[in-house]
Amino acid sequence: MGVVPRKSLIVRFPNVPREYLPDFIRGVFDGDGSVYFEPRSLKNPLRSKIVSSSKQFIEGLYMAFESLSMPKRKIYQQKTKNAWSYSLVFCHRDSKRLFKILYKNTKVKL
Repeated sequence: MGVVPRKSLIVRFPNVPREYLPDFIRGVFDGDGSVYFEPRSLKNPLRSKIVSSSKQFIEGLYMAFESLSMPKRKIYQQKTKNAWSYSLVFCHRDSKRLFKILYKNTKVKL
C-alpha cells in the first residue's frame, strides 16, 4: 500500500496537475506550515514557513512554487534530534503573495 518505515524522511513531491497545485499545497501548508510574526520587524512582521523531514519533498515543493511564479527561496536545513528538517521561509510580502495563490479559489478574503 506504499507504507514504508520512516516514510516522512523519504517521501517525494507527487506529480500534481497544475490546476490542483494551489489546493494541494494549501493542504501541505495546513499540515506542515506555520504563520508567525517576527517581532524585530515592526513594519513587515508577517512570516510563513513550511517544514518537511524529506529533502526530496521540499525540493519538489520549491519547484512547484517556482511554477506558480513565487520568488526563489533558500531551503533551510536544520539538524533535529533524530534526523534533518528542511524548510522554506517566506517574508511578509511573499507570505501575502503565497496566501493569494493558495486561497484564490476559496471564500477567504485577503
